[in-house]
Amino acid sequence: MSKAISYSRYSTHKKCGLKYKFAYIDKIEVDRGEPGPALVRGNRLHDNAEEYMLGKIAQLDPELEFYAQWLHGLRENYTCHPELKWGITEDWEHCGFDHPNAWLRGIFDLLIDPPEEGEQLEIMEYKTGKIYPEHKSQRNMYALAGLLLYPKSPSVKVTTVYFDKKKHHSDTWTQEDLEKSLKPEWKSNAMMMSLDATYIPNPSYSCRWCEFSRNNGGPCQF
Repeated sequence: MSKAISYSRYSTHKKCGLKYKFAYIDKIEVDRGEPGPALVRGNRLHDNAEEYMLGKIAQLDPELEFYAQWLHGLRENYTCHPELKWGITEDWEHCGFDHPNAWLRGIFDLLIDPPEEGEQLEIMEYKTGKIYPEHKSQRNMYALAGLLLYPKSPSVKVTTVYFDKKKHHSDTWTQEDLEKSLKPEWKSNAMMMSLDATYIPNPSYSCRWCEFSRNNGGPCQF
């Protein structure tokens, strides 16, 4: 099984070292029960947007009506790649998502090819629910992957689209940012995760939703 760092793996480690240990080091299996309504709804809207952009369905879910004209314009006027999987080796080379040498990996909800060679690349990530500042870290990671995948694009704009809030947050990085900030940052992030031997817990209000918490029948005692 690949130990490649995904955004979810990284964000889990950053939020709570002990939860990361339970999930990814000890690989403790827990009974998560039936997914909650928020997760079911989020997956439904995500899948609906993907199928629409692939041309498998003609209409979006009514809850996505606000985005219908925008997504239709993208689908009709640009080369779009929904659910594009990627992997990156430690030598900053692209590889398959499940490749044994994958070191970082992820899935773009939507990648839009630059209209012409030498123009900006765009990547979209869909979210339901609240807006969280830490989503910027995901945009940062996806910018790294996008610039490596499209070395002839001078820049990449990564946008988090918040379906429920009808808002979006975007950041732009250039090819120069690869060496100046993106590569060093993710090398540092990966090193911090690989060298962690303490897995410090971080008890908080969020523990009530953690599948490893004592109240949910898990092994955590904090």
